[in-house]
Amino acid sequence: MNEVPVNVAQKAVAMILGVEPDRVSPRVKRALSEALLSLPLDERVAFELHHGLQRYEDARCMTFAEIAQGYGLTRQRMQQLHKRALSKLRHHSRSTALRAYVA
Repeated sequence: MNEVPVNVAQKAVAMILGVEPDRVSPRVKRALSEALLSLPLDERVAFELHHGLQRYEDARCMTFAEIAQGYGLTRQRMQQLHKRALSKLRHHSRSTALRAYVA
């Protein structure tokens, strides 16, 4: 299994925190992994697949429709799960560790 590419992790954290990706340190991968592990599985899967954060070679960003089809859910349900994950990741209790990597 391969690790998440640094630039993918930086883009995801930048989107969570609302900053430019070039302001996020490449060392953010571990903090992002820990934040994602604190989410419920369904929310984590929706977030990781949509942003290409899977840890295997053919990892790519997927649409909500593609993710939903694979899990037998609707596109709208995947959007809800993603939105809930994003809200939780932006919460102070999880975002504090991520903000430490923003210049």
